[in-house]
Amino acid sequence: VTRLVAPELAVYAQQVPGYTTLIDDSLHEMSTLLAAPHLDQAEWNERVHTYVILTRDANAGLTSLVTPVQLVDAHYTLLFSTANCVEATRSAALGIEQLDAGRLYQAAFQMQSCTTALRSAQANLNELVLQVSSVPAPVVVEPAPFVILPSALPPVAPIFSAPLPISCDPA
Repeated sequence: VTRLVAPELAVYAQQVPGYTTLIDDSLHEMSTLLAAPHLDQAEWNERVHTYVILTRDANAGLTSLVTPVQLVDAHYTLLFSTANCVEATRSAALGIEQLDAGRLYQAAFQMQSCTTALRSAQANLNELVLQVSSVPAPVVVEPAPFVILPSALPPVAPIFSAPLPISCDPA
């Protein structure tokens, strides 16, 4: 017996965690970098900007997903939290550009707050996906495979000694 899950639900449930994990990891790394800013170091700036881009791209990916109808509300909650995360990265980028330590501090605080909201939204979405996928779905009873039992076969395959007709001769 196989439980059928709507294909769009399966695809959605598979893709969302990749995006949210990327956002979460990027914000964690960026927060670590912002805790000890090195605005005068090109490598530090490049790493922060890389995490800004990763966060924005992952948010764009989430925004473009086809969302199953049953998950639309939870998806919007998730998008709201990731939009706040993108805003936090924007604050960080502006803080770097303007050499504004206060804005960097604000960005780090925003990142902490949106990461908490992101994790909560992801947990709620995971719970809903489980509920939706456990709703009784059409059940398909798979037939048993057709098997020829060895006892039904002759002990030795017959040998044909007659020559092939000319029309079948490969030579």
